[in-house]
Amino acid sequence: MQLALGHQTTGRFCGGNKLLVLFLFATLQIYSIAAQRSCYQCEGINCLRSTYQSVETCSNGVDICATVYDGSTIQAQGCLGNLAKHLRTKCDSDDADDLPECHKCNENLCNKWAAYVFECVQCDSSSDSKCSNNVDALQPTRCPISRTANMYCFATKDGSRVVRGCTSTLEEQRACLASDKCEMCDPSELGACNGVRADGGDGGGDGGGGNNNSTSVPPTEKPQPSAGPTIEFSIASCWVILVAYLCKLL
Repeated sequence: MQLALGHQTTGRFCGGNKLLVLFLFATLQIYSIAAQRSCYQCEGINCLRSTYQSVETCSNGVDICATVYDGSTIQAQGCLGNLAKHLRTKCDSDDADDLPECHKCNENLCNKWAAYVFECVQCDSSSDSKCSNNVDALQPTRCPISRTANMYCFATKDGSRVVRGCTSTLEEQRACLASDKCEMCDPSELGACNGVRADGGDGGGDGGGGNNNSTSVPPTEKPQPSAGPTIEFSIASCWVILVAYLCKLL
């Protein structure tokens, strides 16, 4: 008797509260839309133009952002699910070490990093003393995508301050070239080539040339690690699914 009463009560709840169920489903839809990611988007020659920038919204909440390279040249950027099939195959592995021509990430507008060969030590001794006296302990990280013909690492020394990073714009490269205290090197020839000792020890000598004007090139933002697809569920979404399932059973 109690079981039957409970069944009738639940049935009345599900039948008499259709608006609540519809509201919960609407909530799920809102959360699904909110989970959708925005990614930088380009293809072919547009990826090489310094004036071109486009953003697309992925079609569902489980898609991720990606950048695909041909060597050091960018072939395409965008939501992984929207890339051409022959480009997506470069992103098949979830192991970042197995993706020399693809970078995947699961944050908004995160597909902004150059190919893996463009890694530089990125630090500032004013916030990390290892930047000047223990640079070997620092891990090089990817540089932002460059719209210039070449990407370089830099190291500059102004008094006791040492700054290392990437030069991904012509302005940054010109600023370094104009400074006696800044040096640039090509990371595609020697990985993390700006990881030199500011005290002139092993690894390449002074972090800069050493006279008057210091460069204004700042250390760059560090990239998020590569990642495969993720599914984002909120507590509200779980309740929606549970209520819908109970109502279907009863």
